[in-house]
Amino acid sequence: MVDKKKGPSPRRPLNRFSPDRLEALRTMRDMTKSAFTRKADLTRQGYDDILSGAIKPNVSTLERIAQVFGVDCSFFFVNGVHQNDKHR
Repeated sequence: MVDKKKGPSPRRPLNRFSPDRLEALRTMRDMTKSAFTRKADLTRQGYDDILSGAIKPNVSTLERIAQVFGVDCSFFFVNGVHQNDKHR
C-alpha cells in the first residue's frame, strides 16, 4: 500500500524496470543498437536514456521492446526490496 506522504510500504517488494536486462537480452541476441532501435522504433538517444536510467519506458515503448524480442513485458522487471528493508 502506498501512503502519499511516506511513499511505498517499507516491507512491500517493488517491481523495478531493469535496463540491465534489456541490454543483456539485446547483446545475447547479437543485435546491434542500431538494429534494435530501428525495430523498436526508438531513437538512439532514447535507448541510451533508458539504459542510463534517465528515463523509464512508458507502456507502449515497453510493449514494442518486448515485441522485438518475443518476450513478455514482465521480463524487464525485477523484484526489489524497499530501501528500509535492506538490513532486516
